[in-house]
Amino acid sequence: MTPWLRHQNAYYLWEATLKLLGSVALIEYAALKDRDADLAARLKNLARPSLGHWWEFVRRLVPILADVGDKRFGTVRDLLLGKTRSDLPRAAGLDAILRNTLGLHGGPRTVVRLTELFDHLVRYRNMEFGHGAAGQRPSDFYDRLGRSLIAAMREILERLDPLAGRRLVYVGEVRRDPVGRWQIDGLNLESESARRMQATFPENHAIDLPRPKQVYLVGEGNQLVSLHPLVVFEFDLDEVLFLNGRPGEAHCEFLSYLFSPRTFVRYPVLNMHRCTQKTS
Repeated sequence: MTPWLRHQNAYYLWEATLKLLGSVALIEYAALKDRDADLAARLKNLARPSLGHWWEFVRRLVPILADVGDKRFGTVRDLLLGKTRSDLPRAAGLDAILRNTLGLHGGPRTVVRLTELFDHLVRYRNMEFGHGAAGQRPSDFYDRLGRSLIAAMREILERLDPLAGRRLVYVGEVRRDPVGRWQIDGLNLESESARRMQATFPENHAIDLPRPKQVYLVGEGNQLVSLHPLVVFEFDLDEVLFLNGRPGEAHCEFLSYLFSPRTFVRYPVLNMHRCTQKTS
């Protein structure tokens, strides 16, 4: 694999993590009774959210969810949106490289503020992956930045839970068994490879049953909250896909990030494609 591809895949690990956290925050915010009308309208009307929009979702929604008493989102807020930190040397090193690349002032740093680092990551994506400039720098630049991206991401993921304490599951089928109970067949999506799971409910639980073919968050008390259509799972492809755009009222466009378990820590293997699914 070339230095450019390793760098590209390392960057997409950051991007997928940010989109997952943003999706969880959006769904949990939508479930609140008291919502800001202007903010809700802005979120609803975004037809094609950019990476900058996903970062905006995190910055605006995580504090709201923390303030209503969700301790896990409080932990996310303190890490991502809190004060300057001295205990993330690899993230500080990455921020120094990005500052230099973006033409910002400042040399080597031993401290980092993650709000600034994520701002710089978004700016770097717009500069490097847009405007036909992708892959035009020397190989040693991409090799250095790719390694720094992976090292910093590993360091941050040791502290950051993009699911904010929830679990991620896919509900494949909902059916009745021969004695009338409801049987749910699905997959646990938390590990490197999806694991089969089953649940059984009595007949009078029909009103609370999840919809099939959807990805759900499992929160406290095993409460299920659907992530559709922000996150979907393609069973035949064994891939999780993120909302990429809404070109029309009846369809959504999704983007896939596929990582090989064997190479996830060092150099993730990326497979990107677009597919179209009905939203209903």
